[in-house]
Amino acid sequence: MPIICFEKKIILIIQTRLKKLCLKNLTIPISLQFNCKIYMMLYENLVFGSSGVIGTEFINKLNIKNSLFTSRKKPITKKKIIWQKIDLDYNNLDKLPNKVKTIFFFASPYYTDKNLKMKDCFKKELLWLKKIIKNINCEKFVFTSSSSVYSNNHQIGIYKKKIEKELSLSKIKFIQIWRPFSLIGFNNRSLSDHFYNVLIKDVFKKKKETNYLSWKYE
Repeated sequence: MPIICFEKKIILIIQTRLKKLCLKNLTIPISLQFNCKIYMMLYENLVFGSSGVIGTEFINKLNIKNSLFTSRKKPITKKKIIWQKIDLDYNNLDKLPNKVKTIFFFASPYYTDKNLKMKDCFKKELLWLKKIIKNINCEKFVFTSSSSVYSNNHQIGIYKKKIEKELSLSKIKFIQIWRPFSLIGFNNRSLSDHFYNVLIKDVFKKKKETNYLSWKYE
């Protein structure tokens, strides 16, 4: 899978630039620990949740030369992207740039019955957002919200609304909020429990010949 390790890529770029300055005998070992932020201003786009349906699709839309992609798992892609493993639950953001032009926030707990039954599972998305805007400055912020904001007392909708409000109170100059109703993609590692995916699981995985479905809109 042609994914370039972020820190190694940064060191390679620095080595190349130094050699052009006639410092040909200077080498920087890959194992050297240093603050990667010295070269991070080159990245205009910073993508969180790049291994999901939307994030994977955006790999094909963005200029990968000036974009840094982050996620817990490596995105499934044939493109040579610059990727950094980030778990927003546990990792700080020291290895990421402290300033970019645009942040794309596609990270979210997976939409499954298990997560929906867990108390405040989707609250962590709000915590992720606060961590990001506290540590990274940007001119534009693109956030994937949800159609659940139109429902009453839906766990996802409640926290998506809080995130939208948090963004509106921030100092970010341009904010774009998307509220998609249905997302379908080819790079899903596993199917969520959205309505259409439940149908796919029943028909193709469980081989059910008859399905009885009901839908409640709160």
